Order: sequence, then C-alpha cells, then structure tokens
Amino acid sequence: MEGSIMAIRLISATIVTTISGVLVDKLGRRWMLFALAASFFIGAMLTAFAWSVYMLPFIRFITGVVVW
Repeated sequence: MEGSIMAIRLISATIVTTISGVLVDKLGRRWMLFALAASFFIGAMLTAFAWSVYMLPFIRFITGVVVW
C-alpha cells in the first residue's frame, strides 16, 4: 500500500507533463505558477490531514498533477 501511494504521484506527474507546455503557452508562466502554488498548498494540507487511508491515494494523485 505504501509503494502504491508513493508511485501514484509519479504516475500522475508523468501524465500531466505531456500537456503542461500547452497550458503554459495559453495561460502564461505567471498565472500557472500562482495556480500551481495554491493547488500545491491545498494538496499538502489535505495530505497532512487525510481522514482515511483510502483517500490518501486520491490526494496524492491530485498533488502529482500539481507538481509536474
């Protein structure tokens, strides 16, 4: 279970890197950095206060999308 929780973040980051260039071109670097910083903060708080072990992989997937 621990390995899958850690791996899911890397898998989601790998998927998102394929489309991140298009988003940066459309929105600009500054707005993407602001959005990613806010999203990462929220994801980190949710990870710290995860209320079940089954919710943790979902939260790690979301933070993996943010980290790309």
